[in-house]
Amino acid sequence: MKRNKIILFAICLIFLMTFITSCTSSNPRRAPLVITPYSQQLSVIGVDDITILFEEVIPGKPLNETVWDNAVGPFWDVKESSQIGFTPDSSRSWPVRFSVGVAGGSGGHTSTGGGVGVTTSPKLTKTRIIIPFGNIFSRIFESAIKTNIKHYTTCYTPTCASQSSVQNTLKIKIINVSVWEEPINHLNLTIHGNSAFLKNGKVVKDYEFTKPLLTQNLGTSASSPNTFINEMNRISNILAQDASTDIINNTLK
Repeated sequence: MKRNKIILFAICLIFLMTFITSCTSSNPRRAPLVITPYSQQLSVIGVDDITILFEEVIPGKPLNETVWDNAVGPFWDVKESSQIGFTPDSSRSWPVRFSVGVAGGSGGHTSTGGGVGVTTSPKLTKTRIIIPFGNIFSRIFESAIKTNIKHYTTCYTPTCASQSSVQNTLKIKIINVSVWEEPINHLNLTIHGNSAFLKNGKVVKDYEFTKPLLTQNLGTSASSPNTFINEMNRISNILAQDASTDIINNTLK
């Protein structure tokens, strides 16, 4: 009888631990997105009036509502595009190449270009890192244009751009954003894309850009989730500023 009670107690304890884990392991950690105004130096821009077209990554969805993570790549989510953070999840195995983790979990590097990763042990927690880079990049780029060009129009659809009467158009296409964590508690981001400057519909200059920001420290094992998220926000802003400077200096001279 006593043995049966012990077995029953053990089963109940296992059930309780499983329930607690399932409730806490997928707890999303998010904070409102903070976007800092553009503050870097630019070369002299040779245009006074321009239409900026941020081309779609997800067909039919605007870039400023497009989000990237280290699990599925780019996806459209209006709510996630206005916040930033991570979600620990031990209930599934993300297709990642490196098992480490934000705030004690684990994450990985998945190319949003469709590369195949090697799945690691499903017993390890996979931290899904959420970066609303479409919103961050487009708003910081617009901030850079606003402070350096007298008149501009921002478009997120080809229809908007085609209705503009301005002769100058800058098209920006993000081909790939990679998000991964390596080593533990260090964020890595890269952006790859193409920009084209057009006059009266004809391409004057075409520029392919790639900007990495690697091994950026997010904190320590003693850091709070808010510390990690604040650093994710800051690092993403820096990359967006670097990419904006690179595109403008090499396309609008």
